[in-house]
Amino acid sequence: ENFDQLCVFKAQHGHCNVSRNDEGNKSLGLWVRTQRTAYKKNTLSSDRIQQLNSIGVISDPLDHSWNENFDQLCVFKAQHGHCNVSRNDEGNKSHTTSYAHSKQQMDIAMYLVIMSVTNL
Repeated sequence: ENFDQLCVFKAQHGHCNVSRNDEGNKSLGLWVRTQRTAYKKNTLSSDRIQQLNSIGVISDPLDHSWNENFDQLCVFKAQHGHCNVSRNDEGNKSHTTSYAHSKQQMDIAMYLVIMSVTNL
């Protein structure tokens, strides 16, 4: 039943990121959160994982967002030769802000490893 509701939500909104704070979808948001937690704890069956993956459920939205923004930063570096994205650059404002926010939330040790491996 919840999976079917999630399919309807995706058809309406184009994604599966249901907020648990969305008053109209509070129980569905909590269910999605429970699925993500179970995935991280490795307690979801492979069938359930396949089912959720088939409709595009992202198991770790913060990690996914960070990776997308990191990829954008790598493209920016390839184009400009540096990673100093100006906050005033309208073309890069959204991913700069998101990247900075995600970077702040990421474990600093992991950040240092990534930076040293990619030479950014």
